[in-house]
Amino acid sequence: MVYTPNEIVRFMIDGADWLCETHFGKNLIDRDVDILDPATGTGTYICELLEHFRGQPKKLEHKYKHELHANEVAILPYYVANLNIESTYAAITGQYAEFPNLCFVDTLDNVGLHTAAKGTTAELFGSVSEENVARIKRQNSRKISVVIGNPPYNANQANENDNNKNREYPQIDQRIKATYIAESTAQKTKLYDMYARFFRWASDRLNENGVLAFVTNRSFIESRTFDGFRKTVAQEFADIYVVDLGGDVRANPKLSGTKHNVFGIQTGVAISFMVKKVSATRDKRLARVHYVRRPEMETAEEKLSFLASHPMRALDFDEVQPDKMHNWVNLTSNDFETLMPLASKETKAAKTAGKERAIFKLLSLGVVTNRDEWVYDESLRPGLAGLTGSAQRDGEGRWNGRRQAEKDHQGSHLPLLLRRAARPGVPREVRAEPQARIPAHPALRHVAG
Repeated sequence: MVYTPNEIVRFMIDGADWLCETHFGKNLIDRDVDILDPATGTGTYICELLEHFRGQPKKLEHKYKHELHANEVAILPYYVANLNIESTYAAITGQYAEFPNLCFVDTLDNVGLHTAAKGTTAELFGSVSEENVARIKRQNSRKISVVIGNPPYNANQANENDNNKNREYPQIDQRIKATYIAESTAQKTKLYDMYARFFRWASDRLNENGVLAFVTNRSFIESRTFDGFRKTVAQEFADIYVVDLGGDVRANPKLSGTKHNVFGIQTGVAISFMVKKVSATRDKRLARVHYVRRPEMETAEEKLSFLASHPMRALDFDEVQPDKMHNWVNLTSNDFETLMPLASKETKAAKTAGKERAIFKLLSLGVVTNRDEWVYDESLRPGLAGLTGSAQRDGEGRWNGRRQAEKDHQGSHLPLLLRRAARPGVPREVRAEPQARIPAHPALRHVAG
């Protein structure tokens, strides 16, 4: 799990506040501006929002009780987020109050009539408490003006032996297929990346006038597979602001993830703000795209220092004029697209020869096993040994998994130490010993064990 540096969180909150004021005449703390963090982790964004609202106690109390929302799907970060948020509020106001809007839910499963996807939440509430269900339903009834956060991102596993694939989200994936992929010219897309799914969900969930602010993988800026994404968001939003922090080690081997990337990872990072306006959607105006990039060799420490000292409103953005292929950067002017392609999806799907406009009609990805050490080897014997050894380990893993599941059914075996000093009336230390159940937060008292 990668946590968001506070410099980035504060920069995004201040930027979202400025955009709300500029485009809608309201600030984040104002009434009827509901804010949602769909992947809250340990609650960093909500805590920093509370700090941002410090000094306005009446408005802060209303915002805390009614208009700040957060979702988390993992149990331990959920507990930690609850403690962090409530202790931050207590430190600011001098009094404890339960945070009533933290939901234990997978955001991407929460696709209902409140989004453009028109899905169902029928299976969402099968194993959570009544109070948690009430929280989710209450959140779903609100008009969300700002979606802000750091969603997870990975397209797929590099090796099938990792046995760690992304799960499927049928409603969201169908929306991606009908929008980002349908508008793409790429032969193979990786638009089921988790962060693309959160962009799709948030774009649908956001009210007709609102701001979406995410820090994510930067691949959407220039990747060919994201041309449909860029086209779609330009149609769905009025203004798009991108702060490109670079740090893509795979694209530039001179970079070091630990030195040049703000998260210390291999994947490049960007902060994006997207402003949704009902007037632009109604008039079918394409978004104005504003772009600024930090120097390629700038260190992570320098980037974070820059964000801490330069609010978004003070940045000198370049307004990008996307070309007809929906590129935002690395724009070129040539007649390359007029040449006959080697292969294309349109030609492959053509029913008559007259509609074929490529040299080759058939195309495929070829042999992709993601188990290349099994398929290709210098000699037969090591390959067979690896195959049988892996099969044996996989079988043992499945057997041990079943045995562990049977044990877990009888009671939780997770040792857990939670310090809850900020919760009045609760012992300072609460330990769940083996064979004992974890003490539940009020919203989880009836979680099926």
